[in-house]
Amino acid sequence: MRMLPTTALLAGALVIAGAMRAPEEAHACTCDWPGVQAAVDRVDLVVVARFVSSTGLVEGLGLRETIQVERYLKGSGPEMIDVYDSPSTCGVMLGSSPGERWLVLASLDDSGVPHTGKCHGTTRLDPPDPYTDEVARATFLSEVETVLGAPGALTGPGAFPDGGGGNQPTHATGLWIIPLLVAAGATGAAGVFLFVRGRSTAA
Repeated sequence: MRMLPTTALLAGALVIAGAMRAPEEAHACTCDWPGVQAAVDRVDLVVVARFVSSTGLVEGLGLRETIQVERYLKGSGPEMIDVYDSPSTCGVMLGSSPGERWLVLASLDDSGVPHTGKCHGTTRLDPPDPYTDEVARATFLSEVETVLGAPGALTGPGAFPDGGGGNQPTHATGLWIIPLLVAAGATGAAGVFLFVRGRSTAA
């Protein structure tokens, strides 16, 4: 019975450690990033858009995401378009919520179907991705503006009239870990209780 507190506390520590590693594991995809100039050159569309919905997997294409385009920075097309996102391109819009604003870089296949992903450079603008360094994001957006010859389109004060944008800090970073910390504490407390109860019974 004397080993219970140590075992319980170790279990709690493992829960916390696992939680701390979760963002890295969830974002473990790597890309052969060519730089902003090459990334913009190799895509057909660069748009600022609102995420509308995911309408399911399409065999051979990936997850179909419907977006509402606010502004075409490269290419042209309708206001509502479907883009296809998949793990093969380091899927980046998977699990998005309606209303999120994105900078979407997409390549058209031979049938004119747009494909996107983290490897294209697609980035969530509002709310900002909590796993992306804000300085790096601001630098990236500024470089995209320079390459496209559109200064202020993504970082300027009038870029997003409704107040959204890519440089706003998020205060929600790390909140996902709170329930896991509570669970870890409960595990440790239960171990101590069982240890004390066992000693009392033995006495």
